Amino acid sequence: MVEHRPAWTDLRKLDQHHQKHCTGDAGECLKDVLGTDRLLSRNDYADLTDEVYDRAYIEYVAHERGEGEWWNPPAHYRVDGRSLKVVADLPNAIPRNYRSLHHVHYRGRHDPEEVSKPAFDQLVDYIQKRLLHRHARGDVTNCKLKVTKAFAEDLRDNPSTMRAAGYLTGKVVRAQQQLARAETNR
Repeated sequence: MVEHRPAWTDLRKLDQHHQKHCTGDAGECLKDVLGTDRLLSRNDYADLTDEVYDRAYIEYVAHERGEGEWWNPPAHYRVDGRSLKVVADLPNAIPRNYRSLHHVHYRGRHDPEEVSKPAFDQLVDYIQKRLLHRHARGDVTNCKLKVTKAFAEDLRDNPSTMRAAGYLTGKVVRAQQQLARAETNR
């Protein structure tokens, strides 16, 4: 089956998420992550969503609990080396929409030290501190984690990252095994 790239087809939802993630403290967070001194416009936010989707190193399909006790519908998630996370409809959805793009915080709020970490370290943190931790708490179910094609392409283009890539790949494989065992035991 051919996977179709998501799009911001619902402009009202794009406006809502742009407002939520590109203004106030969240806007300052994104400025820090991107190394810019200006807030993102709506079009910049939409373009950044495409960029993160295309260049993310890890992806997974899962059912995640949202804020509070309610569950988000199952979704397709992609995370890049800056801990920017895209949430989209499942790969088989037609039309396929983006749901959100935001920066993941590991200690509850933006931490400039986290932003300065190398990409592979941020991805390992995401797997360990976010995904596996939330899965262990029962906040993530039916999770299928893998590395993306962009990850393989970047390795091919930059062999100096092979050691770090091997480390990340090992973390992904162990996380896949841990997630599979936990799903079997539920």
